[in-house]
Amino acid sequence: MTGKIELKVSDDDADVAYVSLPDHPGIGTDGCVKKTLRLLDHIPDYEGADIMLDFDADNRLIGIEILAQGDVSASTFSIRTSVRRSVRGRFAPVCYGLL
Repeated sequence: MTGKIELKVSDDDADVAYVSLPDHPGIGTDGCVKKTLRLLDHIPDYEGADIMLDFDADNRLIGIEILAQGDVSASTFSIRTSVRRSVRGRFAPVCYGLL
């Protein structure tokens, strides 16, 4: 655990950021994210940045991914998912066991 909140903005895209929360085990921890919830999936009329909440095996919120570009419709989500996979590679290279 890092014990602090850290913000990383992508070097390649200023509209993409990841917030590591104090319980995040840190970069290089295999499979630390066990579940990801997309805000839009739980608040259907939500408008705004595409927000993903990352949880560990104990259901603790350990990180928040933010894709700030406007439209978060279903048609753009499939494109964003592949971008997200590459973004996660830049932010936390082996932490995401689900992707």
